[in-house]
Amino acid sequence: MRRLGRITKNNVLFFNCDITQGMGSSLYSTWNIESVVNVAKIMGKIANVLQVPVLVSEHAPKAFGYTFPEIKDCLPKDTFLYEKTQFSMLTEQGKEFLRKYPQRKNILLYGMETHICIQQTCFQLIENGYNVHLIADGITSKRTIDRSCGLQRLINIGANLSTVESALYEMIEMKDPLFEEISKILNENERSKISQI
Repeated sequence: MRRLGRITKNNVLFFNCDITQGMGSSLYSTWNIESVVNVAKIMGKIANVLQVPVLVSEHAPKAFGYTFPEIKDCLPKDTFLYEKTQFSMLTEQGKEFLRKYPQRKNILLYGMETHICIQQTCFQLIENGYNVHLIADGITSKRTIDRSCGLQRLINIGANLSTVESALYEMIEMKDPLFEEISKILNENERSKISQI
């Protein structure tokens, strides 16, 4: 039976996968690169408010560049940012990050590219017993067919498909004192730039 994987502010981790300037420059022709950057900014701001730990990877940054400065500006000060040379985010450093939060079994995963680094990260997370929530408006590939096939394969193996708004409103109830602040972040000007699927 498939697990429901309900998320709360206390049981999630945010995984920001390779949203770098070099990768981004090669993806600007795709339909949703601007959306991916804006989702990452929103997730950083939300992580600050809700105190959710964030893992940020940069894949071979000497070749593919470093995280967009506007994303970095939104991240919590204690964000775990590291470089990797394998596709999956679950390097030894990624695994070390997970071990710090044994009670957080839901991963909100976003970044690029869907069919490579996102896909292989998702494989390993599911194999290790985590519920993975793919933030669809925060995920892209150079080719739309790679994105759509990648997402479909991950759904088939048990990943959950969500959006930034859906996931964040699931994490926090209306009676929570932080609800108004979260709503404000989601409805800022950058929110209007998020792609409609």
